[in-house]
Amino acid sequence: MIAPYIGVVVGIAVLASPVLADLIESWRANQTISQTRTAVEHVPASRKAWLLEQAHAYNERLVTHASSADVVPYEQQLSWDGTNGPVLG
Repeated sequence: MIAPYIGVVVGIAVLASPVLADLIESWRANQTISQTRTAVEHVPASRKAWLLEQAHAYNERLVTHASSADVVPYEQQLSWDGTNGPVLG
C-alpha cells in the first residue's frame, strides 16, 4: 500500500533534481561574480592601470616575438598582487 507513494516521491525527486542542480549552480555562479566584483573594487586605480599596461605590453610582445624584461610573465599578470596567487577569474 505504501509502495505507490514511495514511487511517486522517487519520481518527483528524479524529475526535480536537474532543476535543483541548476538553481544551486546559478547561486554559486552569482556568489563568485559578487566576490570578484568586491575584489576588483578594492584594487587601487594605479594597480589596475599597471595591470592594463602589462597586458598591452605582453600582447605586443606576442605579436612582435620580442623579449622584454619589463613585461611580467603571463601567469603573474592573472593575479591581483603579481604573484601566482588568486587568478582574475
